Amino acid sequence: MKHGWFRPAIIVALAATLVLAGAGSGLAAKKKPVEIVWPPPPEKARFKYLETLRSSDDVSSGFSVALRKLVLGSNSAQVRLKLPYGVAVDSKGRIYVADYGYATVAVFDKKAKKAWYLGKTATTTLAGPVGLAIGPGDTVFVADTKLQRVFKFSPEGQILYVLGSKKEFDSPSGVAVDKAQDVLYVVDSQLHKVLKFRASDGTPLGSLGERGRGNGQFNFPTNIWVDQKTGRLLVSDTMNFRVQIFDRQGNFLKAFGEAGDGPGMMARSRGVAVDTDGHIYVVDAAFNNFQVFNDQGQLLLWVGQGGVGPGQFNSPAGIFIDEQNRVYVADRLNARVQIIQFLGGD
Repeated sequence: MKHGWFRPAIIVALAATLVLAGAGSGLAAKKKPVEIVWPPPPEKARFKYLETLRSSDDVSSGFSVALRKLVLGSNSAQVRLKLPYGVAVDSKGRIYVADYGYATVAVFDKKAKKAWYLGKTATTTLAGPVGLAIGPGDTVFVADTKLQRVFKFSPEGQILYVLGSKKEFDSPSGVAVDKAQDVLYVVDSQLHKVLKFRASDGTPLGSLGERGRGNGQFNFPTNIWVDQKTGRLLVSDTMNFRVQIFDRQGNFLKAFGEAGDGPGMMARSRGVAVDTDGHIYVVDAAFNNFQVFNDQGQLLLWVGQGGVGPGQFNSPAGIFIDEQNRVYVADRLNARVQIIQFLGGD
């Protein structure tokens, strides 16, 4: 007996089953999902959970995903996250995730309903990507802490230049770009400083800081953010348990934070970002949340807690806020990125 027809027939049968199941489920009353907001009722909500990205399944067609899972299994997605650290979004809404576990950058395009990997090319392979930033023209900057390199990619994945061949870095972790000034900032945790380069061509422009506990000094800094409106530079000074803020010229402006496990304190601060209203967000991997501060460093609210459900985190790392005040958090040990909407308000 010939069996050449068997697999196609099974696939057709499964597809029919999915169609019938979908039609049948439509007859049942659909439960309205419970909104996850912060702070919880009866307080006025300031943040709302939107969605989670784990794999290409989360941006692909629902029917094709369900069919593939039935045929090939639930772990058959072409693009998956394993140990995400950095996250950033370009002008077209494409979400980039530096995945240390898979040693690459995953790209999710919700509009095109597809995902792919950036950073595995014929000329190079990433080894330990952590920091991630988007530059002019949607160029992509990736800090690879294992290779002690910073890569600049085109949106199509071409390498435009590589920094680090002259031993500029020891452990590059965070990257940020001042688009108006054409400046690339690279945080080096082991060197306890921020290095500056011309973003367009990689020309060195000096550095900021040294090891210490005083103003403008660092102790194992990790992450960085440039406020594109003001040019202010915010550095997560992790082992000094604070965030330091500098102007475009590198002058120290202020710092806030202290060691501890209470509200407004810091234990293992990672990602730092600023929304369009000037609020400062600080991710803490120990607290499994992000805290929101006003411009003066006063705590306003914290979002999240430990766990695996929506709005819960397990050792979160990087953070990005887009122009619509959508907050993207790399939920590292949960192998996902969670998206939360800032609803506005003081």
